[in-house]
Amino acid sequence: MEKNRWIELKEKRIPISKKEPIGISYAYDSTLVDTEGRKYIDFLGGIGVNALGHSNTKFKEALKEQIDKVILVPNHFLNEPLEKAINELVEYSFADRAYFVNSGAEANEGALKIARKYCHMYSKDTEAREIVAMKKSFHGRTSSAIEVTDSMEFEDGFGESEESFKFVEFNNVKELEETVNDHTSAIILEPVQGEGGVNVATKEFLEKARELADKHHAVLIFDEIQCGMGRTGKLFAYEHFDVEPDVMTLAKALGNGIPVSAVLAKEEFASIMGQKDHSTTYGGNPIAATAVSVALEEINKEETLEMVQEKGEYFREKLEELKEEFSEIEEIRGLGLIVGIAFKEPCTDIPEKLLEKGFIAGCTRENVLRMLPPFVITKEEIDRFVTALREILKK
Repeated sequence: MEKNRWIELKEKRIPISKKEPIGISYAYDSTLVDTEGRKYIDFLGGIGVNALGHSNTKFKEALKEQIDKVILVPNHFLNEPLEKAINELVEYSFADRAYFVNSGAEANEGALKIARKYCHMYSKDTEAREIVAMKKSFHGRTSSAIEVTDSMEFEDGFGESEESFKFVEFNNVKELEETVNDHTSAIILEPVQGEGGVNVATKEFLEKARELADKHHAVLIFDEIQCGMGRTGKLFAYEHFDVEPDVMTLAKALGNGIPVSAVLAKEEFASIMGQKDHSTTYGGNPIAATAVSVALEEINKEETLEMVQEKGEYFREKLEELKEEFSEIEEIRGLGLIVGIAFKEPCTDIPEKLLEKGFIAGCTRENVLRMLPPFVITKEEIDRFVTALREILKK
């Protein structure tokens, strides 16, 4: 994008996020093409959104067909795509019920509402307002989501809640055990932390979270907004650990680019919510629900999940080889195709250098290079990415 056009656009936007100085014209498979015709291999996948890539024919055709039928109906009316999508989510997961909203943060707001209402109505008195979250967590930028996100970067300027939020070190079983008590209404965590630096939970930690939630009648919430929907090589990340939550949130790859998120819950927790407890105009609209059904169908294929596992292992093997070459790399992290390179020093300049070489990646927590490529990424593209990163590190 020409510099003067970019400056003019920046002057008109509310400055809520960083924008790269390139304009994307179109995309296909795992490739983005800018307005000047330059190609970029997308190793960020819309920050974990474009799981099926940018040109899945079945996905696009289904959306086109639905647009010709109906785009939006009042959300208290049934529509066929919504019925199909909810039935599929319930069938494929631990949940008995599901509800669609629009964004990950909105889904987490709904999950926290379920936890508060459950604890206040059935298990505890009004003093049970403590929510236990994880250090290095990220759950969104709405009011409650910010409160359970462990970063002053997101909290500054928005005041404090009357509720008590406690943070424990991720995977620290002892600290979790010391923190959760009878005043705890919910434990919320990501089985694989994305924004926190691609940190994978241990089975022991999730088992302890489940045990403590049961013991203290708290609600266990898994935020699988980034790590769910096949990203780890299973449809849902909790399947790796054989630990089921009470409530789970999904977004990102759930709609493969169409804005949609979901709250999933077991009957005991879902049934307490009433008509006025949580709502949204656009949630479960026919377009979004169609996107969910196709994404679920395509991602939940055995060959797709095996492909994610295989490519993820290949990617991490190549990065482990890179780690042996460069002492500045501390650790290779990940599960499936959520992959992180932890550096000993900040790596905030690396994504810009990769962009110059035609690759898109992101840096989180200042020292972790994070990759969330579409599942259609090829091994040849992975090799090219590793080669480009090697060249950058040599300099």
